[in-house]
Amino acid sequence: MGIEKTLFIEPFIGEQGWEIFSYQGFIRRLAKRFDRVIVMCRTGHDALYTDFATKIVHHDPQLENTDMWKNHGEPDNHHFDQYYAAGIPQLTVVHNDSYQTRWWDDPSWNTQQDFIRYGKCDRPKVGGVAILLHVRHTAKCNTAFRNWPRSHAQQVADALMSQGLRVACVGREGSALTLDGAIDLRDYPLSVLTDMMRQSLLLVGPQSFPAHLATLCDLPCLCWQTKLEHATRMQTRWNPFNVWVETIPAPTDNYWKDRRMWLPPVKAVLDRIDQMLDKGVKS
Repeated sequence: MGIEKTLFIEPFIGEQGWEIFSYQGFIRRLAKRFDRVIVMCRTGHDALYTDFATKIVHHDPQLENTDMWKNHGEPDNHHFDQYYAAGIPQLTVVHNDSYQTRWWDDPSWNTQQDFIRYGKCDRPKVGGVAILLHVRHTAKCNTAFRNWPRSHAQQVADALMSQGLRVACVGREGSALTLDGAIDLRDYPLSVLTDMMRQSLLLVGPQSFPAHLATLCDLPCLCWQTKLEHATRMQTRWNPFNVWVETIPAPTDNYWKDRRMWLPPVKAVLDRIDQMLDKGVKS
């Protein structure tokens, strides 16, 4: 027998949406050429790699001040393989800056990656959590203008719960809020969150990581953006399985350029949710 070919994957350093649409898909395709695959990822992200990883090692970024694929607080040229994969013959290393493909630079990005659907559970016809809300609340990289104010989100949640719908909040505790009367699903491992997404009916909130992940869990989304082209990202470029995504984009890109919050009225959000439910999300 020949020597096993081993692939070592350094942890992705940057925003989580970029990890699932500009990193793990490339890695999954590359992994098919190797006998053994060691993946290093942040705690709780195992679910993104378990379908092809032989071994998973955890590494959590030092800071969360991320901008696209780059974490500004992480040491430059930090080659993790010297600590975790030293001495392995026939070793190939993918450094965390190897795939910096930006969807607007390379329209063919989705033909260069292999994606899978996440989550084990089929969506039930009745029961379970119906609506997932991501109440974004973070100032990372000066993007507080993309947040969802608690008072606005609470009105949406109250209206949904008054209709007998079960509502849950997702995200990370340090960058998302929970709401009165809602189930708190923040900080759950992705293995649990993806199962919940497969069981739910709809995800609502500003464009962010939970909405991107939902498109890999066959969960319809309603989200809004401060930049018009971001709607294209949600509906097509970062949506390989053509999941139903409705967007409420800002009227102009000036909101993005001026770093001003674009917040659709509560009634507009609720009306769009009702329309999606009436069109068949419940089936």
